[in-house]
Amino acid sequence: MATDEHIVIQPIGLIWDETNYSCAYDSLILIIYHIWIQQTMTWTDRLLEIDTDYLRVLVNGFAEVIQARTSLENTRDDLRHLLHEQHPQLFPMGHNGASVGDLASHIFGQSQSVSYVQSMCLHCQYKSGERVRPVTFMNAIQSGFAGTASDWMTQRTYTTRYCPSCGEQLVHIYNYVNIPSILIFEHAHEYDLNIQQHITLTVAKQETNFSLRGMIYFGGYHFTSHVISSEGNVWYNDGMITGRRCIQQGKVETLTNENMRNCQGRHLRYSIYAKQ
Repeated sequence: MATDEHIVIQPIGLIWDETNYSCAYDSLILIIYHIWIQQTMTWTDRLLEIDTDYLRVLVNGFAEVIQARTSLENTRDDLRHLLHEQHPQLFPMGHNGASVGDLASHIFGQSQSVSYVQSMCLHCQYKSGERVRPVTFMNAIQSGFAGTASDWMTQRTYTTRYCPSCGEQLVHIYNYVNIPSILIFEHAHEYDLNIQQHITLTVAKQETNFSLRGMIYFGGYHFTSHVISSEGNVWYNDGMITGRRCIQQGKVETLTNENMRNCQGRHLRYSIYAKQ
């Protein structure tokens, strides 16, 4: 029976599929599952609210897992077969990899806008009525960016356009209109990003806090992950080597930025934050 009680539990990883390479699925599903399992009622509601077929497969599978009716590997395979059936080029079978970014974008959907970019004059406060582009839960942090995820989400970049009222150069600003349950940041290989344990988003003067709950690493054509509990405990998993066993790494606040950006010879590619 689902409860909303916080559960302190050692994560269970997924065994890598050597027939149909599965590391992209394993690393992301591991993190989503262990966000879900610590507050099953809350996260069942939050994930189903996003309203994608893929999340319904995961949530239903997770509920079966905790009742010992199936395994995370079977749930992964159910999701993978559905993705392959609908998008065979992006999600191939056999000895072919998939992108965690593509996987996350399809699981969580690409139509729900979290924010939009708008042109603004910092001198006279003019704002263009044109919304330049919508921004979803997925944030691709570009190569060369220095700062934090919060800096990226609130950055202002100068445009080539000028204010029709005062003639000053316009900037692009991010306006947040919806509060997502999950935020995922995709990191370029060359970056100088400071990994934050917590992020705060302000929408309509209301602050919402997010905690770092997972990090996915890539190198040697293989994904691995760190999963982080709501209490800040960190575990490492590589389904190819450790299988279902997750190895405790300590508390997230004790990890240096270098420890979080690099793991076992692989580089951080995705950081995942969950609404508190």
